[in-house]
Amino acid sequence: MDGYDADGNRVYDKVRGQTCHQCRQKTMGKRTACSSCASLQGVFCGDCLFMRYGENIEEVNDNPEWVCPHCRDLCNCSFHRSRRGWAPTGTLYRRAVAQGYASVAHYLVLNNLEDAAKEEALPLMPAELATATRAELKAMAEGQGKEAALLVPSSAEQSASECEGAPAKREQGAEMVAKRTARRDQGSIGVLPRGKVHKAQVAEVGKKRQREAPQSETVIRNRGLHDTA
Repeated sequence: MDGYDADGNRVYDKVRGQTCHQCRQKTMGKRTACSSCASLQGVFCGDCLFMRYGENIEEVNDNPEWVCPHCRDLCNCSFHRSRRGWAPTGTLYRRAVAQGYASVAHYLVLNNLEDAAKEEALPLMPAELATATRAELKAMAEGQGKEAALLVPSSAEQSASECEGAPAKREQGAEMVAKRTARRDQGSIGVLPRGKVHKAQVAEVGKKRQREAPQSETVIRNRGLHDTA
């Protein structure tokens, strides 16, 4: 077995071994190489890669475009979790496997999904979590349906509202017609009918011209005398 001796013990070698980013142990065996960062952060041993992320090192090494967990923002090593202010996972792998998760990463991600991503992730969940998630999604859908029903009035409510508002609309219409009729019959002087208003305006204009006419003739005569002089 890769990295193990005949007795099934891992082979540690401080000289020839390569440090794993996850367990930080210099052991013999295959290691990964990240196509994105090409750094030591992308170097994982086969055991950590499988237990912590559910990936097979043989398949990973056959993929030249493989990207490490750190570059995918999935790294759950104690160093990177501590930098984010999160507690190290410790021996979480045992509990994750006992509950049916494929790895520690699956446990952490599937238990912290946003609502929009839960339905798509159902095939990756253990049976118990998948059942609980389906029930949760169903309850959310029913709750949203009830909220939408409360916001949209039914046809009966709309008809009742229209019937209740019909008399008020008729009264408003009659009041508007009365106002328009009153404005039409009234003139700009007092409350005289329209024809009388016109005659009064004509008479007023005539009187104004008569008052102004003598003054205008006087001005013209004075100007003429001045000009002759």
